[in-house]
Amino acid sequence: MRILRDETGAAPIEGLMEGLLLLTWIMVAYQFYDAFRLRALVGSATYTVADLISRQKGAIGPAFIDGNKHIFDQMTQVHDSSRSWMRVTLVTCPATSTDLLPCDGTIKQFRMDTSYATGTHAALTQADITAAGSRVPVMGAGDAAVVLETFYSYWPIFDIADKTMTLDGQTSFTLGLGSGIVFREFVVTRPRGPHTVWNSSK
Repeated sequence: MRILRDETGAAPIEGLMEGLLLLTWIMVAYQFYDAFRLRALVGSATYTVADLISRQKGAIGPAFIDGNKHIFDQMTQVHDSSRSWMRVTLVTCPATSTDLLPCDGTIKQFRMDTSYATGTHAALTQADITAAGSRVPVMGAGDAAVVLETFYSYWPIFDIADKTMTLDGQTSFTLGLGSGIVFREFVVTRPRGPHTVWNSSK
């Protein structure tokens, strides 16, 4: 057929189509770069806040944790503070005169002293700490640690991944990163001075 053998075309139209494809590729590539940049930023901010808490010699409380959450938001440059939250849990390795075994989360469990989460999020329970025991380093009998968890909901610059595209009327697919990604960090820090204590009025 002549239409199949015809190689004529309009350069502006081809350039426009290729330009759109190139622009789409640049948008997706930059979105992935931005996601990895924020992922690293969330990790750095989490370790910074954990270090601040570990250096606190006095008691900590809800106001102290909320203040540290504000620091976390400033470091991660979150546009909406409701898209991030943190949870602080104080754990201890129980010790008695007849029980001086170290806690490893398997043979001997950690004890949860206090847990607090910012906003309306749920605090951890003893069952949660027991289930996450393998993520806490081995602690000596009578030792204590602070578990800091941070959560950051990624908000992509371009929301193209939240829209479904149809290729041939039947096959649907997404391109790029969606807004449902949550960056999570779990950091365990040993107090640098006396054991961290909780005071609800602080």
